[in-house]
Amino acid sequence: MITRCHQTRSLPRYGSPPDVKEQQLRAVATVADLRRALKLSNERRSQDCKNYAPERFFSAKDTGRAHVCESEVSLTQAVVVPAKMQIAVQRIRRRHKPKKKIACPTTIRVGRLLPSVQECLNKFWSDEVNSDDLLRMRVVFRSMSEDGLHVLCDDLPELMMRCGFHTLSEEKCKKLVQEVTVFDYMDFQDFTDFSEKAILEERKGYRQLLKTWEPNSCDNFVDPVDNVKSFMKMLKVICTRKSVLDILDVAGLKDEPCNSPQEMLRFLAAYQACEGFSKQEVSSLRAAFKSCEEKPHAVGPEGRLIDPKSLSFGLLRFGGIYFVEAWRAMKHYQKASAAGVSFYEFLVCARRVRETQLQQVAEYVETICGEGENFIEELRSLCRPLGFTLQKVEVVEICQEKGIGLDGPLSLDCAWDFAEHVRSCHGFRKAEQAELVQSFLKFSQGEAELAVLKILELLNWLGLGGALEEAHQMLRQVDFNDNGVLDETEFLRLMRLQKERNLVSYTSAYCRLHLGDAITRSRIFAALAECDIFTENHLLEVITLKHGIKTASVNFSHAGVRRGSGKQPGISWDTWVILAEEARKVTPVWKRRSASFKEAEVSELRKAFGAEEVPVSDLIWMLLDSG
Repeated sequence: MITRCHQTRSLPRYGSPPDVKEQQLRAVATVADLRRALKLSNERRSQDCKNYAPERFFSAKDTGRAHVCESEVSLTQAVVVPAKMQIAVQRIRRRHKPKKKIACPTTIRVGRLLPSVQECLNKFWSDEVNSDDLLRMRVVFRSMSEDGLHVLCDDLPELMMRCGFHTLSEEKCKKLVQEVTVFDYMDFQDFTDFSEKAILEERKGYRQLLKTWEPNSCDNFVDPVDNVKSFMKMLKVICTRKSVLDILDVAGLKDEPCNSPQEMLRFLAAYQACEGFSKQEVSSLRAAFKSCEEKPHAVGPEGRLIDPKSLSFGLLRFGGIYFVEAWRAMKHYQKASAAGVSFYEFLVCARRVRETQLQQVAEYVETICGEGENFIEELRSLCRPLGFTLQKVEVVEICQEKGIGLDGPLSLDCAWDFAEHVRSCHGFRKAEQAELVQSFLKFSQGEAELAVLKILELLNWLGLGGALEEAHQMLRQVDFNDNGVLDETEFLRLMRLQKERNLVSYTSAYCRLHLGDAITRSRIFAALAECDIFTENHLLEVITLKHGIKTASVNFSHAGVRRGSGKQPGISWDTWVILAEEARKVTPVWKRRSASFKEAEVSELRKAFGAEEVPVSDLIWMLLDSG
């Protein structure tokens, strides 16, 4: 909607408010009004072209310039001037516009034990603790308790984070603990007293933050998402733009500027009601929870309970293997209620993992943006601590798939989307991932899972055979559902770990032999040998020609004789990785075709065999003669 004023002379730019007569003269211009304005501009331009005789006054060059100037003036009058007027009028109206009443909060619950938006909003004003609050506190208390009766006071900060407290620091927790008990642990009654004091401290913390929070309330064109993200950042809660928009819809603030404490508290209530997840994510979490193994004879007021051992499986179904890895890496991941895990506790665990992942990415983005690198190098630096050492060509392909421009800048939303896509494809390009999946299906004979022994055979077939103990260690690391077999996703994760290990050896060989400074034939083969790659001369030449690397820069021939000068300019790390990876893939294929004979031995056997076919009886004598 764009505001239009018919009396522009009496319209103040930023000063005093207009009188009543001026307000009555204002109208609201819709998109149709803008279309009519543009149509009128085009008609004026056409009429000017008909009534204009350029040959009488101007040359052809001057005529074109005059026509362009006339068009620019028409478009400026039709679009730019109303836009400037709209900004001025909206700012004046913003100052004197009466506050619109926010829609009533919803009372719908996402699941059993989860409070509604209205119930979460009541916590900011009421000191009363109802039965549902006590039940939620008992569920979280039980999940952090070793014996079900007591919790350690050192675990209270994490416990309160699970309960949804954001302003309660470790220092405040220690201070409140001293007011409740003198022991290093507390029972549920002490925890209830502690929670009542913590609620008051949390409310004080929100009040102080709202006083120091400075939204841009004077300009109506500031994005509400930016206001929300700035306040949540003060709570050390990182939110993406997509999640904020979904939660604003739940809170009934979709069309609000979100620049007042009332609107901010409404958003916080909606965030707590859905544990920071969107409607679609809650549905996925509910489906993942239903797929978990149910605890026998365990149905209580918190609803259906699942076996604590299947908690990782449910998180795996929801967020994938990297989600479970983050869950396992958390300090308190092993602590789950032995009596069974409810849907409320399941959502709390998922929320803590998501917050940890977002916080990690946000810290990396904040660190990277101050280093002054280009956009591609920033994305590579972002993925490196996440467990993905990407080449430049891989980053470019992923950006093209996600529609991310290569000119940046690197924002949190861009970094999160890129990291999620890298996790979904395990850092592989499409062609490389298709080759790995094809090899997996070949050894699994079309089945969805592959036994551990078959996995070891597949690794040897791919030329990735190493120490048996290291292979078993990686297999245990990627078997997330602990069923002794690997599915396609777990196999791709295994291949990612294997590639990261290979990249470490590639980098070590590249730096130790100074391949970036100068290369020789002997250096290339020595570097490959350090990476446990033993290839032939003609294979290496084929690889270099395939990837556009000049053969002369590597200095080898079919006969293995050096050509040209001894040293050539060095190659980049990306080029070296491409060469080494291709050599690792091609070498086992060549060995299978040549029955593991070396190149010289194959030449001798081919010479002895001849060009024509031989009878089987002669073949036996030929084999005896060859030893």
